[in-house]
Amino acid sequence: MASSLSSRTFKDKIFEHVVKKPSESRPAETDHQLYVLQSLILNTLDERRTTRVDPQDEDSMGKISDLRRIAFDSDGGAFSFGSSLELNGGGKKEKPNCSRDYQRLGFQNDINPTQDFRDTPPGILALDCMYYLATNHVELYNKIVLETACRGTGDECPFARSSIALTSVLCDILCIGETPKEQEGKFYTFFFQHK
Repeated sequence: MASSLSSRTFKDKIFEHVVKKPSESRPAETDHQLYVLQSLILNTLDERRTTRVDPQDEDSMGKISDLRRIAFDSDGGAFSFGSSLELNGGGKKEKPNCSRDYQRLGFQNDINPTQDFRDTPPGILALDCMYYLATNHVELYNKIVLETACRGTGDECPFARSSIALTSVLCDILCIGETPKEQEGKFYTFFFQHK
């Protein structure tokens, strides 16, 4: 049931038939029910928010590796670092330096980036958000990584640390994991417009 409530089709129907109408013509109770629905859907993320990344979890490790690969591998990434390796065909391919790449991505622990997700919240939800950006908005992700990796010392706003902190702040603002309030609460129109 939770997956059907948070499905794109369901949200589109709510947006088209309820949210899109002028707020003056909507009863206050409808706004409150939209807030409750929003809260319940967001609370489906609570388990991810309170779960640490397990260093043995292949899915999480794959996501972290993909973050590095998308940003730094020479086949479409923002830029590539490392020393060259000679290929059999005589061409050159960059040798990945994962530790340096993880550092440039902004992980505090560049040897084991899973340690950056040990605090809950935001837990594995922060990794999910970072991965979503990297895989669904590749150009924007590469631009952000490139800009943050090239800043001088003192002007740093590292992607990984910033993403983890931002996810934590958003969890607080959106009250993820909290029971919806009985009388008050605000629903956000954008919530019903995006994935």
